[in-house]
Amino acid sequence: MAKVMVPIIKLKYDEQDAFPLAACEILDFECGDQQAEEPYTYTWRIGGPDRGSPEFEPWRENVCARLRAEVEDKVAAERLIAFLDANEWDASFFVDGY
Repeated sequence: MAKVMVPIIKLKYDEQDAFPLAACEILDFECGDQQAEEPYTYTWRIGGPDRGSPEFEPWRENVCARLRAEVEDKVAAERLIAFLDANEWDASFFVDGY
């Protein structure tokens, strides 16, 4: 398998459904360090401020800016942001880092 993170709902995936691991590291840091101890393969759920709270939009904008700036594959970064927006930033991922 490739080194990617994949939404749980897309476990049977192709390249378009997979996002770079750099995005996982950014989201993991910005979402409260929720990464599992297993270094190679684990499931991970995004966390952050409640979507209705005043903190949510500034947090979302910060995470989007980091994804756009730090994920090398800009198309993948935009696909991930669109996926998260479509799912109201409530998603779990399968992470394959091996």
